[in-house]
Order: sequence, then structure tokens, then C-alpha cells
Amino acid sequence: MVNVPPNLISSIVEEDLKHLLQHSGEELLDTIQSKTPVNSGKLRNAWKIDHNENGFEINNETSYAGYVEEGSIHNRPVGMVSTSLIEIDQILKNNTRNL
Repeated sequence: MVNVPPNLISSIVEEDLKHLLQHSGEELLDTIQSKTPVNSGKLRNAWKIDHNENGFEINNETSYAGYVEEGSIHNRPVGMVSTSLIEIDQILKNNTRNL
């Protein structure tokens, strides 16, 4: 029998979770970008991810990203963020079901 110290186990699990979160953030960013409509490319190229101690944040500094996501009186919503979140959530659930 091999005894593994609990602090070693928690350290390994914590590192694996950080890696999973980072990978999930990159996947989410790629998915959002692929769903972003392109006219000039400015909106698609403005998506940025910031990894931090709490996970990550994805943002877009263009003044019209919210109007494209949620729609306006002139345009239907695209929902590139909301649909991407649903897809990533499903992927994560499928991948972690076997754990």
C-alpha cells in the first residue's frame, strides 16, 4: 500500500482544476469569436481573455458588442456569448460525467 499525503493530492487536483479552467476559458473565447459576425473584423478581433486568480474574464471593448449580442430595434440578437456559454457548459458536463 502506498500512502500519498493529502496535501500532495490537493495540490495535484488544484493544479488540474486550474488547467481545466484555463483551457475552458480559451475554448469559450474561440467559440465566441467563431460566432461573432464579421463586417470589418473589429468586433471579432476585440474579444480578449484575462486569466486571474478567480478564473478568467472575457470581454469586448467595442461600443456595440452588447447590441450585437442582445439585439436592438434595428437588428436581431446574435447571442454569440449566451449560446457559447451553453455549449461550453454542456461540453464540461459531458467531460466530467466520467470522473
